[in-house]
Amino acid sequence: MNPTTPAETKLVICVWHPFTEWRPKPAMAEAIRKRWPEMRVLHLPNYDRLPEELPDTDIFVGYSLRPEQLKAANAKFTACHNKAVATKVGPKDRRAFMKSCLAGS
Repeated sequence: MNPTTPAETKLVICVWHPFTEWRPKPAMAEAIRKRWPEMRVLHLPNYDRLPEELPDTDIFVGYSLRPEQLKAANAKFTACHNKAVATKVGPKDRRAFMKSCLAGS
């Protein structure tokens, strides 16, 4: 699997939590855009638009994903930072990746 360039990469940040200090600030997305201006960086303040954004997302940074949301990510989804977990996967590792994300490990 060849790594994608920043111009070919979509990163979605989506964390909603009742404790507002656990939600990423817009400055997080701004800092990523400043470092990689050609990357598509999307900061979602809640989960309302997440289902429509996942199918072409390469990297997801979030608090949680439901099984149906993970399925919507399809084969394009190659990296996940979920809670305190960071995982980089290739197509061969997709099943193990899905199991680990669903288990929250």
